[in-house]
Amino acid sequence: MRAYNSTIQRKKKPCKSCGLPSFIFSRGRCESCARIEDTLARDEKEIERLIKEEDLSGLIEDADTIISQYVRLKGADERGLIKCYTCPTVKHWTLMDAGHFLKRSHLYLRWDVTRNLRPQCKECNQIKDGNMPEYRKRLEEDMPGLPDILKEEAALVYKPTREEIRQIISQYTPLVKELKKKLKS
Repeated sequence: MRAYNSTIQRKKKPCKSCGLPSFIFSRGRCESCARIEDTLARDEKEIERLIKEEDLSGLIEDADTIISQYVRLKGADERGLIKCYTCPTVKHWTLMDAGHFLKRSHLYLRWDVTRNLRPQCKECNQIKDGNMPEYRKRLEEDMPGLPDILKEEAALVYKPTREEIRQIISQYTPLVKELKKKLKS
């Protein structure tokens, strides 16, 4: 085969990738192997870039946000008002916090909305550091023995995967949207 009116005749050589004799296109590869491999390499670089962008701390922050909204919304009345778990304060859900009995550093219990998280006013959660004596008393009243069980579970070593955190986000996002719709109605 001659290329572009050239007197030089091109010869078929074995492709470095597939081994079939063909005209060499790029880096010792035939045209089809070169396109496939170059596309795969570009895709791998894109995936690596996305993984770096979606770092673990960003996912954890997203999960914290959606779980916090869920905890505060699920106990709110039709006007959006909710009572603090540890004091008699009643405020709109947007002015409250999601308080943790055991702090967020205990990853095993961080997003446990049924046992570890309750709505709290900012004074109890932030200024009084969770108002733990009252929190413990209320948990014990609601579910006897729960504070001790949670203390034991807090010792468990647990590191959530990206997929587990994505699953938490995808599980609670529609629930939060539904709760918000009920408030607007």
